Amino acid sequence: LKTAKQGQSPCSPEEMQRSVHELEVHQIELEVQNEELRNTQAALELSRDKYAELYDFAPVGYLSLDHKGSILTANLTISTLLETERASLIGKRFEQFLADTDRPAFTDLLKKAFTTLSKESCELALRKKKQFQQYVQILALANAPTGECRAAIIDISLRRQLEANLDLVHADLDARATELASANLDLEAFNYTVSHDLRAPLTIISGYAQALQHLC
Repeated sequence: LKTAKQGQSPCSPEEMQRSVHELEVHQIELEVQNEELRNTQAALELSRDKYAELYDFAPVGYLSLDHKGSILTANLTISTLLETERASLIGKRFEQFLADTDRPAFTDLLKKAFTTLSKESCELALRKKKQFQQYVQILALANAPTGECRAAIIDISLRRQLEANLDLVHADLDARATELASANLDLEAFNYTVSHDLRAPLTIISGYAQALQHLC
């Protein structure tokens, strides 16, 4: 131990023991705090990993866009839907994945989202890459402080196909109903003609029958 400075009295053994004890207690407290921090960090990492899995493998595509519609972040689902590697999506304008006719509708949707800061939605057709046309529903919500618009992209191609098939069934039923109504009109006209044409012969036959009754 160093000697006490001039003018200071040396620490007594009791004081030194008390100081050592305080340092040991402080060290234990630091170790406990470090353990709590490690546990908190592990919990945060686990939560982050779970969130990342939920984000990436959700059945819905997720994007974040800037004011121009450029993609800032994307999950794996939207990457699969757009048939583009996720890393390649970043920085691209989302409208380039839409059918040309539907791009103005997306521009209006994005503008409304940043203006109203409320949820906006619309249904758009994707740029056709496959034999069948793909449709998506977009739900967008902008965040003013971050300047980002978060969008959920839902594949509604199957629903659109079912609706189209249902429309065809309804059109076929309407056509059959029209044909049936026309056939009923033709049948009524035929019945009227037959009843009218048979009325005169039946009258003659009835007259002969009455004459035969008088003769008998």
